[in-house]
Amino acid sequence: MTAWESFQGRLRQFLERRIPDHLQAHTNASDVMQSAFLSLWRYFQKQERPIQVGDEELWKLLVTIARRKLTDKWRKVLTKKRGEGRVITATDLEVQRQTSFDQFVVQRMDQELVELLEDIEAKINEECQVIVSMRLAGMTNAEIATTLNCSLRRIERKLVLIKSAFSEND
Repeated sequence: MTAWESFQGRLRQFLERRIPDHLQAHTNASDVMQSAFLSLWRYFQKQERPIQVGDEELWKLLVTIARRKLTDKWRKVLTKKRGEGRVITATDLEVQRQTSFDQFVVQRMDQELVELLEDIEAKINEECQVIVSMRLAGMTNAEIATTLNCSLRRIERKLVLIKSAFSEND
């Protein structure tokens, strides 16, 4: 009897109990199980001489490999991706009762500040302009991050860049 025949049923049940419902769409027990068996096979192929392993030791090894594979899958699925492949521009945003960066500044600020902002506008990109307009509208960093579908740390980094652009004009 092969290792596959001996352990595949038990390993499938073991993995199915450990995959939460919200991760079912991203992975299933069969994928992890096949990957674990493949890793085990590759391990034994690398050995110069045959290794004698009992059923209990083989089971423990398979479970350990499968757990690690499942943990790696969870990490990949649950990791917050930078930008998630999307670039958000000012025209992509539909924030309620807010206008574009230029319109907001013109309505709220005097002419001297508008000239200063035009100089800075050349130094900061469109995304930073959107963040400035949202901050001027009274949104918190967390609200901005949620609206832009990015991490809070990204917003904080952009605000540091914006502040440095403002301080260069002093």
